[in-house]
Amino acid sequence: EIGKGKKNWSIDVSAFVKASIWTNDVKTGYQVYIGTGGDMDEGAHDIEERHFKPEKYDILEFDNKFEEEYNEGNKKVGHFMGKWWFKVIDEDGNTQKQVSIKKLLDERATIAPAKLYLHITQEAIYASEALMISSIGYFGADRISALNRRRIEIKQNSHLQLEKRCNLKWKDSSKKHLGVEIEYDNNGWLNIIEEPVKDAEGKVYLNLYKSGTDSYDQDEAYTSSSKGAMYVKKGFLPGQEHINCCVAELIERPTIAQGGAETFFEHTIMVCLLYRCQNNIEYSNIRIFYYYRDNNFEHLLKERPRLAFANKLVDSSLSNPWGTDKTLKPQILAIQADALTDEYIANMFFINQITAFSRFKYNPGEKFNCDITIASAECEVSFKEDLEIVVKSEKDINQNKPKRLVYKTNNRGQLVQVFN
Repeated sequence: EIGKGKKNWSIDVSAFVKASIWTNDVKTGYQVYIGTGGDMDEGAHDIEERHFKPEKYDILEFDNKFEEEYNEGNKKVGHFMGKWWFKVIDEDGNTQKQVSIKKLLDERATIAPAKLYLHITQEAIYASEALMISSIGYFGADRISALNRRRIEIKQNSHLQLEKRCNLKWKDSSKKHLGVEIEYDNNGWLNIIEEPVKDAEGKVYLNLYKSGTDSYDQDEAYTSSSKGAMYVKKGFLPGQEHINCCVAELIERPTIAQGGAETFFEHTIMVCLLYRCQNNIEYSNIRIFYYYRDNNFEHLLKERPRLAFANKLVDSSLSNPWGTDKTLKPQILAIQADALTDEYIANMFFINQITAFSRFKYNPGEKFNCDITIASAECEVSFKEDLEIVVKSEKDINQNKPKRLVYKTNNRGQLVQVFN
């Protein structure tokens, strides 16, 4: 039974057991993994892991006919038995699949909306329903259902698995203003969907990308699993794919040996330089702001947003020059909730982000924080703040630069005034 227990426990145990089912290179036995449910943050994680990666765990694989829509090109999956399997059977004990599914759907039609989500997870018809978190979070049943469907869709379709790991390195560590370069690495600290789009002159478009970060101050936390998180969202540019879509994800907490919090701070700067954007950071753990200032990257800090909260009832006497004050967390999350439309969810590709949204709960009276959700929301605040700002190429920027009156020597050796 792999649904109960801690996350990864059955995966670890099975590795030890595997040795006992082989003798002289001959397989003498089998391991059978049965999961009936559980907490998706705990043992049920092992069910999902095996279901979508049967080849990795050397288990029997099947065509994915366990969803409402069957596509022949989908990845192979493990076996799934829905609630319909034993819902209605004939006198010979044969399952009446279509009759059973209809009965389950009829039951759902009679259940109050507040209890429907729980019923679906516990009386699952399809594998994706069984793998949904079994409680309602902050974003509501409809959006959580859509998020879970998106997560399953990505896991079973390889063409949607766009995440690529990489590291960034300085072009010249003594002249960091020159920017960074990408080095792809399966164990890299940065996760991207696409590299930044560049114009005809090879420059990243200005105002195309927005970023948001949830930071921390302590180098190591022995009583918390909190990490630094950062997301970059791409806006609208004609002819482009992945518009209004998060394209970069940074989630890490480097150890002291790896440089601690300052390594995370530096990485966020490198991401800003790569995508030519400013960073909107929650103004609670403020060590990161001083790091930007002390390293001459203060210009990469997003000023305190005002327009994004124009339609929110906020009585604020905040004095911080950068970022979003933590007292505005309800408003920040409301902006993220407003943005979380079906179109938005259909443009999500980061499994970490989708999973975090589907499980996020916000109880103001409790000390709880989801780094991924808060970083995403800060990114969305930045996106909303700059909604009316035009995306510009380098040519646009140069054409609109104000002319300055300067003095130059002409070809006759005379000092003259010219506009430059």
